[in-house]
Amino acid sequence: MDDIPEPERTIQLRFSKTFGQNPQHVFYFLKHLDRWYLQLTPEHKKFVLLNSKELEIGAQIEDEEKSGGQYIKHLYTVTQFDPGAGIFQMESPASRVVVWGIFRFQNRTELTIRLKDAGDGAYMMTADLRLIFASKTDKDKAVFFKTDRVWQKHMDAEMTKAVSIVESLQ
Repeated sequence: MDDIPEPERTIQLRFSKTFGQNPQHVFYFLKHLDRWYLQLTPEHKKFVLLNSKELEIGAQIEDEEKSGGQYIKHLYTVTQFDPGAGIFQMESPASRVVVWGIFRFQNRTELTIRLKDAGDGAYMMTADLRLIFASKTDKDKAVFFKTDRVWQKHMDAEMTKAVSIVESLQ
């Protein structure tokens, strides 16, 4: 790791949406994400639960995605799954990124989803995606290749589809 502080090596992306469905449906969706993951966007290539039949704390997931000429492979672990507190988190210690099949770098990846009561039967879902690069140089390369724009667009598409699936659950 670089001696540069983590915030200076991090790209943070966010998606927020208000919806009218019970938050328990969101956690049902997350628990069984393997059923829907490949439907969220055609850019999702693989989602395999390795040590569990559903997402729960400690579950490991092998995941592959492509977007805007970028390919990334994760080995996520679910670190938080608390419907009562409205929080879900999974982390990948070293995600391999390949841009246009030529350039390579690594970053840690953290996805945190939070649900809050927005009043009048509505809930706010916020998803934060943190890409924490091993060095400032890797982050600079990622910025040069517009990683933030590519993955924000990808995140917006997948989370919009996720909300529509959650809203269809009865």
